[in-house]
Amino acid sequence: EGLGRDNNIFKKPLVYTNSKKSYYKNIYMRSGWEIKYAQYLDKNNIKWEYERDTFELKDTTYTPDFYLNDKDMYVEIKGFMHIDAYFKIKEFLLNNPDIKYALMVRKDLEELRVI
Repeated sequence: EGLGRDNNIFKKPLVYTNSKKSYYKNIYMRSGWEIKYAQYLDKNNIKWEYERDTFELKDTTYTPDFYLNDKDMYVEIKGFMHIDAYFKIKEFLLNNPDIKYALMVRKDLEELRVI
């Protein structure tokens, strides 16, 4: 695939189910669901940090959305899973089997009544 105008998605509308970027507690978050999850964590007195660590992968890096301090666990919030994100998460998990990790999608967030 090309870059810029040569890319096959140039000028095509992007469709995301959850692309509301904003601030929560003076932290820029990339989606409304991330903000709602942070509010859920606060409401339940769960200590968290946003995008605390970045991990080196083979050809790129990966930064999970949340780190839950007391649980020593990373959480990724996904409303839309682009294929690149899928492979990035898969590589992260394969290379870090001892790290506690949760991928939360719409169903998980609905069950917790986050959304």
